[in-house]
Amino acid sequence: MPKRKPTDMASMNLRLSEKLRKMIEVEAKKNGWSLNREMVRRLEKSFVDQLTEQVIDLAVNKTTLAVIQPIQAQLDDIIVQLVKMEKRNG
Repeated sequence: MPKRKPTDMASMNLRLSEKLRKMIEVEAKKNGWSLNREMVRRLEKSFVDQLTEQVIDLAVNKTTLAVIQPIQAQLDDIIVQLVKMEKRNG
């Protein structure tokens, strides 16, 4: 079997509760995109959040944390802008 490229799309089956599926559907409709796009966006954001948490965990004192928090805010702003751009570009 050929090795997948990072740009290849993979198809997966996913089991989740109806409650969670409905929550994703509501958010997808609110954002104007498909369930798939909503799930992918949320998964990608979870990795950004995880990385952010790791950076914060490395903070040794309040001074370091005071430097990291604005970076987190900037990352959040960047994510919001990317979502807006995605929405415009459909």
